Amino acid sequence: MNLEKLHENVYYYRNAIADPAALIELINSTEGEEGISKVVPSWDHWEACSGECYIYGEKKNLNIENMLEINNDESKEKAQKIIDIIVNSMTDVCKDFAKDKGVTEKVNLSPYIGINKYKPGTFMGGHYDQQEGDLRLKYSLVAYLNDDYEGGEISFTIKEGILGEEDRPREDIDHEMNKEKVTFYLKPEAGSILIFPSSPPYNHTAHLVKSGYKYMVPGFWMNEEK
Repeated sequence: MNLEKLHENVYYYRNAIADPAALIELINSTEGEEGISKVVPSWDHWEACSGECYIYGEKKNLNIENMLEINNDESKEKAQKIIDIIVNSMTDVCKDFAKDKGVTEKVNLSPYIGINKYKPGTFMGGHYDQQEGDLRLKYSLVAYLNDDYEGGEISFTIKEGILGEEDRPREDIDHEMNKEKVTFYLKPEAGSILIFPSSPPYNHTAHLVKSGYKYMVPGFWMNEEK
């Protein structure tokens, strides 16, 4: 892995996933495979609904707890390989981050794994991953599996206090107003992983995917329950 510190608490790891193209191929090879679907389901709508629904693209929410229900050894091996690549890569990033930052808590990754695929013409507006009053999330991770798409940058607006709508970046990173709203941004490379605090002031925006499909996997380092 190659570390670049984008900010005091925003670390960017290149080459965190050794062969991301092969991982995408492996993920897509499970489509329609009956034996593996209990753990790696078919692509489904990825949407958010608050009044009207906004469709980002497609997702696969992995059901790790169903691993023993796969009867075919080949399918079980394939599902385990997908899980291991994602979990091991994120764990390595967390451990390196913790060592550099002097974090003494044990790495506690969320067992939830969702593989997301943004379709062209979609974005995710500025937000914090940690919701108000919910202190379960400690750090956020984002693994990027490809970079052969146009747009799709991630930006950070690091500003004390909760951002109002007027402070949030516009969906297209090239929008003139973003010069004043964005602290920094990047177009992540395939195989890279970002890690940053889930809480304010680390507001981040997933900018407009102009063409192509953007594969990414979010993850979370959870606070230990007391």
